[in-house]
This record gives sequence, structure tokens and C-alpha cells, in this order.
Amino acid sequence: MTAIIHIGLAVPDLDAAIKWYEQVLGFRLLAVPFSFDAGEEK
Repeated sequence: MTAIIHIGLAVPDLDAAIKWYEQVLGFRLLAVPFSFDAGEEK
């Protein structure tokens, strides 16, 4: 059996994307979404 452990996406509507992945693919949200500014990453 293969499992998807982690996925990271940039989407214009986070709530809609979460709902779609839950309803269409049966994914479960395991951790709250977070944002970061790639320009601040070093």
C-alpha cells in the first residue's frame, strides 16, 4: 500500500481547494494550513 504523507500547493482559494481534495480524492486535513513569504527564506 502506498500513502500520500504530505502535499504542498499554492492555490487562489484555500478553503475551496481543501473542500475539493476532501470530497473528490478523500484526503483528510491533518494540520492547519500556513503561509510564508519565500522572499524571507534564507
